[in-house]
Order: sequence, then structure tokens, then C-alpha cells
Amino acid sequence: NLNLDLEIIIIDDNSPDGTFEVATELASKYGNIKTLKRPGKMGLASAISDGLRLASGKYVAVMDADLQHPPETLAKMIEEAKKGK
Repeated sequence: NLNLDLEIIIIDDNSPDGTFEVATELASKYGNIKTLKRPGKMGLASAISDGLRLASGKYVAVMDADLQHPPETLAKMIEEAKKGK
């Protein structure tokens, strides 16, 4: 447990797999989740830009839903940020 004040932002490009519905349900349960459903496949770069516009934290990490970026690296990134690196 990293004991952090954080937010999770989920950007959905109108995927048919129920991602947005699950994300919205989680957002209503937890106060630190923001969701955005876009009208269609608009691309990764613009999804990241939209997510950055919604972000309110000092630091931002980007994670793809397909786990292209290993989530376990977040803990190391957070520790380095705490050290001021």
C-alpha cells in the first residue's frame, strides 16, 4: 500500500466491451475516478491529451488498458517522485 492521494482517469473510445459502464460504476463507488467516453476511435495520442486535461495532480502516469506499460512500474515511479527525482 503506497498510501497515496490519487485519481484514476479512464478514457474510453466507445469500446463495445462495457469498459465505460464498468468505469462509470466504479467512479460512482469511489470518488477518485474520472471517466470520459469519446464518440469513437480517436487515437491514443488524443486520448492521452484528453486525460491530461482532466488530471488535477502534480504528477501524471499514463497506462494503456492492454498493459503495454507494466503497472508494477508505478510503485517505483512514485518512490522516485517522492525522492524528488
